[in-house]
Amino acid sequence: MRKQPAILLTPSFALAFCNRGFAYFQLGEYDRALADYSAGVERDTETNICYLNRGTLLLMFGEYERAITDFTQAIDDKPTAALALSRRGQAHEALDQESQALDDYRAALESYPNFQSAREGFARITKQQRRPEEQP
Repeated sequence: MRKQPAILLTPSFALAFCNRGFAYFQLGEYDRALADYSAGVERDTETNICYLNRGTLLLMFGEYERAITDFTQAIDDKPTAALALSRRGQAHEALDQESQALDDYRAALESYPNFQSAREGFARITKQQRRPEEQP
C-alpha cells in the first residue's frame, strides 16, 4: 500500500499544513512555510500552533503588527502560551511599545519562570527604562 501525505488524505486537517509549513521553515523555504501556516489557520482557527508559527515567521520578516495579531490569537486559544507571549513581547518591543512588551514578558515568566528569551526581553527593557534619557 502506497503511503499518502496527510494533506491529500484529509485536506481539512490544519495540523498537516502546520507540520509541512514547519518542514518548509526548517529548509529555509519561508514563502512556502507562510502559505502552509496560513492554510492551516484557514482550516482551523482554534489551532494555536498555526498562529504561533505564522506569527514567528512574520516577526522574522519584520511584519510586527501582523505578528502581534497572530500571537494574540495563539494566546487567546491558550492563555498560558509562554512562547506566544514572549514573541508578542518581541514584536511590541520592535515597535517601541515597551509597556505592552513588558506585560507580555511578565505574563510569559509567570507561566514559565525560566523562559530565557522572556527574561532577556524583560531585563533589556527594564534596564533601558532605568537609564536617564539622553538629551539631543
